[in-house]
Amino acid sequence: ERDTLFDTLEDMRAKKIQTLSKDYVKSIDAEVVNNLFCSKGQKFSIIDENIKLLSIDNCKEEELDNTIKESVSQKVPSYIFSSPRYAFKDTKNQLLINENAKNIENLTQVQNTLFLLDSSRYKDKNSYLRDISASNFDMIVISPFFRGQPLTKEEINQLKFKKNGAQRKIIAAINISETDPYKYYWRKEWKIGSPQWLKRRSFVDKEGIIVEYWSEEWQKILSNYFKGIVDLEFDGAFITGLDNYQYFEQQTPLE
Repeated sequence: ERDTLFDTLEDMRAKKIQTLSKDYVKSIDAEVVNNLFCSKGQKFSIIDENIKLLSIDNCKEEELDNTIKESVSQKVPSYIFSSPRYAFKDTKNQLLINENAKNIENLTQVQNTLFLLDSSRYKDKNSYLRDISASNFDMIVISPFFRGQPLTKEEINQLKFKKNGAQRKIIAAINISETDPYKYYWRKEWKIGSPQWLKRRSFVDKEGIIVEYWSEEWQKILSNYFKGIVDLEFDGAFITGLDNYQYFEQQTPLE
């Protein structure tokens, strides 16, 4: 059974990306867009109408009710938040929409989702795991690490059950074009420019460093990282960092 793959849509907006290879599309089970409901008038290039669509919506308070209604009526699960201060950091500040007691066997059945990408609010890993286990989200996207400490296969499989006992999907987040000094493979002598493929500070993560993602050394690191995700028995991967190609394209424009 193939791994579940996701994409953010920043790169999909670029005019130069009009078509994708059939093999690439076949490898994807879902596509995540930003502000599908909260920013009216934005246009998105959807990869394929047969692929599950999800959204991450940063809304104003007065937009919340309508966003929830739109998400439900269009059957597009959305991670909805109004305060970036709490976004992606725990389960309690996230709206649980369309809670259900059904088993989630594939992404077409997902009715709600949680992105928990920052574990800094938790005092220890046990409290982090308990919080996730005590929730009823159909799909949860998390980092394979808790403050740099890798999760175990047993812990991942424990999280695959909602509080109500039904099965859900646990997805690993992976940035394919950025790294940071807290990654397990990081060497103490590394810095921007050394090795050469460590290019510059991230535009969105104060600790992140954009890499030359075509570098053979980076691709070997990423390959081992992805293998670790598979070995931990995650249900799939949420791939981010796809839009960083725009930075390199600005340095050396493509014809």
